[in-house]
Amino acid sequence: MSINLLRFFMVLFLSTCFLSCERRKGGEEVKNELKKISSEEIFNKYQDAVVLIKHSFVYKANISGTDFFFRTFDDTTGEISDFISKEEAEAQPNISWGTGFFIDSKGKVLTNRHVLDVRPSKEQEVIILQAFKGKLITFLQNLQAAHDTRVDRLKELQYILNNELYKEYEYTALTSDFNRSYQDYQEEEKEINNLTNFVTNFDKQGNFVTKTSLQFGIFLNNQKSQNNLQDYIKYKSVKISEDPNVDLALIEPNNLDDFNGKKITPADMTKIDSVSIRPLKITQKLTLIGYNNGANMGVTENGIRPQLTEGAVSQITDRNKVMYTIPVLPGSSGSPVFDEYGRVILINFAGMMGTQGFNYGIQPEKIKDFLR
Repeated sequence: MSINLLRFFMVLFLSTCFLSCERRKGGEEVKNELKKISSEEIFNKYQDAVVLIKHSFVYKANISGTDFFFRTFDDTTGEISDFISKEEAEAQPNISWGTGFFIDSKGKVLTNRHVLDVRPSKEQEVIILQAFKGKLITFLQNLQAAHDTRVDRLKELQYILNNELYKEYEYTALTSDFNRSYQDYQEEEKEINNLTNFVTNFDKQGNFVTKTSLQFGIFLNNQKSQNNLQDYIKYKSVKISEDPNVDLALIEPNNLDDFNGKKITPADMTKIDSVSIRPLKITQKLTLIGYNNGANMGVTENGIRPQLTEGAVSQITDRNKVMYTIPVLPGSSGSPVFDEYGRVILINFAGMMGTQGFNYGIQPEKIKDFLR
């Protein structure tokens, strides 16, 4: 074979390889090219990925090592409701609602931290403990007043008995009254001393206020609840973000067998996995699927159903969050926010005080870091 002929075949071979590679590359680009879909198509495709989260809990004050359970407290005054037993709390717990969505075929659900972690803030804890201390002081003052009255009665009885200011048949009754009052006096004296010491050292005892989660559970799209919203799939907390600026939490089923006969539809997380593709832009259209107002709106005659709301990016606020014009209500916390290609791009977590039309979603980079 001549050198010229050899060169011809080599050029032909390289040209063929180059064209073949370009076709494959072009094919990949065609294959990976994103296609915009309508909000209706996004909803139809991913409504099954979104779940309604039910959180049953009760508040707990630990005072000097003893637990006291209660249901509510006043944000301003710190006044708490009556103490109840743990059994009463379990029978009639507080209920909070939120939204989450499947991120894998194992039933893991991504949501907001505040859907799970509903304990009072540090500021609220301070005012609750001070209100509790105030109640103790009031109780101590009332106890002391009753004690003083008893002391006066004992002095009166003592004077009557010492000076024989009674009829003979009254002696036994007066003596019995004196002995009983004196015994109550001693018990009250001991209680007053203990309580006085307790109040004096109240702020040094490491008291705290928190919440006790009794159960997490989820309801699926189209689920028909036959038992007053008690027939949820039980879940447990797996991971809660420790970054105060990243309101995220992850839960998983207690038992994956609870999904037997049920379909798990994970949301499209490819945007989160590759956040460099098509960064967010102002006015970019967004679609949210969630449970606004929790079960109040989510429960319909046709079963439990999420809602669709739309808006657009209105501000790239900072590295942690993005503002958008999607109207939401309490209960939508943890809702996935989709871009025009049907990919999860943000997670709804907070609203602008006093408005429904300006809300915040967690940046995809922060979601990726949390899931990592």
